[in-house]
Amino acid sequence: MEVMTDEDKYTKDGTLDFRNNPANKKTTGAWKACPFILGMMFLTLSASVPGLRPTCYKKDECYATNSQTAVFSLALYLVALGSGGLKPCVSSYGADQFDDVDEVEKDHKSSFFNWLYFSLNIGVLIGCSIPVVIQENIGWGWGFGVSAVATAIAVAFFFSGTRVYRYKKPGGNPLTSLCQVLVASLRKYRVEVPSDKSILYKAADAEAAIVGSRKLDHTNQFRFLDKAAVEKESDHCKGSVNPWRLCTVTQVEELKWIIRLLPVLATGIVFNTVFGQ
Repeated sequence: MEVMTDEDKYTKDGTLDFRNNPANKKTTGAWKACPFILGMMFLTLSASVPGLRPTCYKKDECYATNSQTAVFSLALYLVALGSGGLKPCVSSYGADQFDDVDEVEKDHKSSFFNWLYFSLNIGVLIGCSIPVVIQENIGWGWGFGVSAVATAIAVAFFFSGTRVYRYKKPGGNPLTSLCQVLVASLRKYRVEVPSDKSILYKAADAEAAIVGSRKLDHTNQFRFLDKAAVEKESDHCKGSVNPWRLCTVTQVEELKWIIRLLPVLATGIVFNTVFGQ
């Protein structure tokens, strides 16, 4: 029987359990792993409670009071706030449950994303069909109510896994790092990038500038940004590096990744705008 050492027992990517202890591979993460609800509740109330529902004199002739409009608008803003906090985080938080250093879990992460987007699209199919049928045939209150209950159940399932989730330590604001690369490269627009890219500035240890991130290898694309990693004497002040004048190769490469993704993001703007309506 193979005995697991402490090195094999815990994740190697810096993730923690809910007690801030190193995450155990066997008991956390992998496949184990509320404004939105308030907004759906307000939408349900605004469509079902007589005092909050607009008065209709004919089938297509309805009038809402200022208070009814305020409740409905509050509901929409809460839904938008909840969606804005959830959608950008759900995929990355799910990815945090898998240890990239472990080859087995690394393969499982790819499988996770396949199932994630499959589930999201199935959810979109159901969300754009069943609630609509309920709203048209039974009532808008029932349609919003079913969605609110489904969301509440999903949140309950999410919080039920608190003990088995893996958590990343806060490692700083990535936007600050990206801005530092832009500022540093613009400051050095006259500096020549050396042909030997190995002498570009790198972090001294195995970690990147943001805690929990790993170093990235240099690429030749967008070479103007490499100027931010060209080390000069003026980049140092009192023995420390000025991050707005000198950035690591990893920071530069992270910005390059973002730039490469911009065309992909741009192609989804129209679709996501229409879908969001």
